[in-house]
Amino acid sequence: MKTPRILDFDPDAKTSTLKSSLDNMPAIQKRDLKTPTQSPIQPVKTPVINHQPSIHPVKEIISKQVEKLVKRAIRTRHPFDIYEDQYVDLRQLSLGLQMKGVQSSMSQMVREALDSYLTAKKKEIK
Repeated sequence: MKTPRILDFDPDAKTSTLKSSLDNMPAIQKRDLKTPTQSPIQPVKTPVINHQPSIHPVKEIISKQVEKLVKRAIRTRHPFDIYEDQYVDLRQLSLGLQMKGVQSSMSQMVREALDSYLTAKKKEIK
């Protein structure tokens, strides 16, 4: 059984006050709209570096490929199933091109293959 605290029942006892971490904080008051306020955060000035960009062959190849392509919206993460051997071949081809310095991605190759397949099928239908 718990032992009662006798001071809790004493009417002449001094009442204890609760402590808070906000005791020493200033009181919240309405802001005076007549005086402008200054932001405590100052913008950081970044130094401007002027230099000529270097063009290397990979960037030239990429820029030529980008000029050929028409800007099209990309639908992200639409799942299609492919066979494991197709994925392995696609990955090896992509890595082989990257080793030669040609920037290519597996997604780009799949999009190009899908475009050529669809144009061939459209010609068959007509």
